[in-house]
Amino acid sequence: SDHVAVPGGTSITANQTRERVITFLMQTRPAAVVVGSSGGVGSRLTARRLNEVVTEATEQWNNRLIQRQDEDDDDFQMRMEAIPIIDQDDDVVWKCNVDIVDDNVAQLFGRSVRGKKEFP
Repeated sequence: SDHVAVPGGTSITANQTRERVITFLMQTRPAAVVVGSSGGVGSRLTARRLNEVVTEATEQWNNRLIQRQDEDDDDFQMRMEAIPIIDQDDDVVWKCNVDIVDDNVAQLFGRSVRGKKEFP
């Protein structure tokens, strides 16, 4: 899947939602997460909260090969087997930024040749 839906009124920091988003981020490892600017102060708050979640996801990914203090050997092995192998660059450190962008950027992309090819 190329997205994760967070229903309106649901906090991104709610435990179940946070875990779903972290799992999605670790599976897809995007270079950026963007938040539309039309929400004003709400957009800044969402970006700040998303940044916390993205930071947690990148730390978990970058430390995935290290056994945690609260894990025994069996738990660690199960977690290692559950991690999907995405590509040959799995040893690369993953970094991801959260940015606020003007909503017009999406409209410009949607009208572009590339946008029409990717999203007909």
